[in-house]
Amino acid sequence: MKKSAFVILLFLLSFRTGYAQNNIGKSPAAYKNAVKGFYKLLFNKKVTIGEFSKFYFREGVGLETDIIICDSLKLNHIQAVNEKVRSSIQNSLNDKSVSFLMSVIRKHLSDLTKGLSLSQINRLIDNAKTYNQGDFMIDFLEISFPNSQSVFFSFNTDTPVQLIDVYLSNGRSLESAYCEYLYQDKLVFAGSINDPDGFVNIRKEPSLKSPVTRKILDGEVFYYIPDTTSEWWPIEKNDMTIGYIHKSRVKNYLALSSKLKKIVEDALNEHEH
Repeated sequence: MKKSAFVILLFLLSFRTGYAQNNIGKSPAAYKNAVKGFYKLLFNKKVTIGEFSKFYFREGVGLETDIIICDSLKLNHIQAVNEKVRSSIQNSLNDKSVSFLMSVIRKHLSDLTKGLSLSQINRLIDNAKTYNQGDFMIDFLEISFPNSQSVFFSFNTDTPVQLIDVYLSNGRSLESAYCEYLYQDKLVFAGSINDPDGFVNIRKEPSLKSPVTRKILDGEVFYYIPDTTSEWWPIEKNDMTIGYIHKSRVKNYLALSSKLKKIVEDALNEHEH
C-alpha cells in the first residue's frame, strides 16, 4: 500500500505474535528513548555515521553515499551515477566519518523543533502519544507541539527499536524533504468519517467554497494525510490526492469499529504478502 510497509518487508522478517493489548508492539518508553536519542544527535553539530545508525533504520555508509551524490549532482536517478564515483565516495566513508545526512537533516531543525530547546522537546516526548494504525510491524510516536502541529515518528516493532521514518507536520517524509530525487513518501493513515449525517463531502481544494468531487459514506474506509499545518486534510487513492475533507470529519483508525479495523488490517496484510 504505502512505502513504509514495503520498506519493512525488504529489511525485516517479523511475525505478528505477542502483540500487546493496546496494539503497541513494544513499550512506549522504548520509542520515547529512541526519539530522545534522535533529538540529542540533532542538536549536536558533529554526529558520526555510526552514532546515527544506532537510531535510524536505513542509516549507514550506503545511504550516506546516495545522499552525498543526490545533494551534489541533483540527479533524478542515483543509479545513473558512474559506479567508480559511487565506489570512491563509499570507500572514503566509515562509521567514524561525520554523518553528511545528519548535517542535511539539521537544515530542517526548525520544522523538527518549532524553536524549542532540547529539554523542552524531551518533556513533550515524555507526554507523546504512541499508537498503532493497523500494521502490526509499524508503530508511531506523535509529538504534539504547542502550536498544534505534530511531528510523527515510525518504528519497526522488531528488535532493536530504530526509527524507520520521520514525518514533518505537513505529513511529508523528512527524507523527501531533504532529497526529493530519492524519496516521495507521505504519512498516510486509514480512517472513516466522523459525521452524524452519515456522509462527508470531498472538496476539490481545501475550502468549503470548493466544488464537491464525491462523497464518503459512513462505514467506508479511506486514506488521508494528517497535515497538522492545515484544517483540511488530503484524501488519497492509489497514492494520488483526490480531494480534501475538514480534519474534524476524520475518524482515526484507533476510533474505528472492530469491523472497519479488520478491513484496514486485512488490506495491509494482503499487500504485505
